[in-house]
Amino acid sequence: ANHARRNSFDAAKVEPGDDLTVLKPPVVIEFSSSAYAILESGAMVKCAVERTGDLSTKCAVKYSTRDGSAKATEDYTHKQGMLEFAPGEDLQVIEIAIIDNEEHEPDEEFYIDLYDPEVFSANLDDHAALGEAKTATITIIDDDLPGEISFPKDELNCPEQIEDWEVDVVVQRRHGCTGRITCKYAMEAIGAIPGQDY
Repeated sequence: ANHARRNSFDAAKVEPGDDLTVLKPPVVIEFSSSAYAILESGAMVKCAVERTGDLSTKCAVKYSTRDGSAKATEDYTHKQGMLEFAPGEDLQVIEIAIIDNEEHEPDEEFYIDLYDPEVFSANLDDHAALGEAKTATITIIDDDLPGEISFPKDELNCPEQIEDWEVDVVVQRRHGCTGRITCKYAMEAIGAIPGQDY
């Protein structure tokens, strides 16, 4: 309770003529999404950076790529620089070149970090901050292999309904997507009765 009183205005102590300054909300800069994925043959990945808050000023933010399991010069081209937002502008895009190779390798990832946000304004109340999505993870999907087919979930629970209904069973293709592939499937009853329950 004491802490709350220290951080609130006491109306009895405010006198006519006092200078009451209301801080403007900061300019917030962050990635539109914190995760991106691209095929190894995709050539270029584009990551959107947006700003919210006061759009009336010019602002900027620096960025730099960072290795994960994907390595610069082997899997992607390292890049660093500065994005500048003109007054009224709320979106910029970072483009990173992806290096395609013939090696069979697992999906790999690297990162882009935002840092040093800045507002260009004579008003000392104007300031910038990074949002929660200040790092983007880029996954490079190896498409030199045909891939593997699997169910993303081992189980799918379906509540019993009065009327007939359909359920979608998702099948995913991972670790490569070269060429066209097919697979067969079959259903096996475990407790449920074919023709009656499904």
